[in-house]
Amino acid sequence: MLSHELAHNYGHHQARAFIKNYQAQLLASAILGAINSQNAAVQILSSLGANVGLMLFSRAYSRFEEKEADHYGAHLMFNAGYSPLDASSFFLKMSQSGKKEPPKFLSTHPPSLDRANYVMDYLESFPTEGREFRSDSEEFRKISARLKQARPGHALPIP
Repeated sequence: MLSHELAHNYGHHQARAFIKNYQAQLLASAILGAINSQNAAVQILSSLGANVGLMLFSRAYSRFEEKEADHYGAHLMFNAGYSPLDASSFFLKMSQSGKKEPPKFLSTHPPSLDRANYVMDYLESFPTEGREFRSDSEEFRKISARLKQARPGHALPIP
């Protein structure tokens, strides 16, 4: 998860989303201004339609960025010496957890099973054959131990 979130930073996703949403709002405002109806019902419906359109547009855009972050995150894991296959395994476990996911067009993230599959497909080109990967590190164990001491009962689970 950490490599995925770092990948959002590396991909400048927040900045890109801000610019895209700002441009889309400008366009929607221009269209609504061109309609310029004196009928209150038409104004309300036009505004509602524009807002729904902007919401669906921004969600589709964020799904693309989630996929990009999944790919960048796999690279980060690989470069750090961790198995990038664990990213696909994580998404597979999420999809098998039984947790209900929203319809694709309303979600900001691709479905977990889709993510598991496209990350696995993406990783086929990685030179993982015969390479040893680490599953954790001494630093991770130290941080986990400190977290357990600082907040008993609230520490993160260690795999």
